[in-house]
Amino acid sequence: MVEGVTLDCAKADVESSLTSFFEILGGIDMILVAYGQSGDQEFLEVDAPAAAELFATNFTSAAAWCLAAARIFERQSYGTLLVIGSVAGDRGRRSNYIYGASKAGLGVLVQGIAHRLSKCGGRAVLIKPGFVDTPITAGIVKKGPLWSKPDTLGRVIADAAVRGGPIVYAPSYWRLILLIIRAVPAAIFHRTRL
Repeated sequence: MVEGVTLDCAKADVESSLTSFFEILGGIDMILVAYGQSGDQEFLEVDAPAAAELFATNFTSAAAWCLAAARIFERQSYGTLLVIGSVAGDRGRRSNYIYGASKAGLGVLVQGIAHRLSKCGGRAVLIKPGFVDTPITAGIVKKGPLWSKPDTLGRVIADAAVRGGPIVYAPSYWRLILLIIRAVPAAIFHRTRL
């Protein structure tokens, strides 16, 4: 049986929503936190309210869902939290550092939750996609071998739900790409247009 519920995750009352879902379903085995906004970097740099809204959506509200899920999984001694982060959170780049900062914060939170849940039988998995052809990337020209389709990401998420973690790059080649990007010294990195 499938039951749909419509809500704005960024503005929802997390505790009452999860309590309601728990009661409807008779328990929760898995929670996938998969929402966010990207925004225009140049606009976000000069519009503090817009930047604050992005942080509220991508970090503050997502963190509330993650922490509430962790409490449920800790209490029941099982459960899997899957969270969509981003490779943008691995290193600040002038082209999207505000979005990247929101995802970096969420990533550290999920890693901490993974550590916390490892003691009680639960799991938390941070999924870090690269470029995915979705509405959040609608304004970007999509060409080149680094772009993925949503169904590719879906397969990575399904696999991570069963045996992945605590960090999964999607697709896996992003792990090597970001390893290289993080290793570039600042003096060289600052000359790039990334």
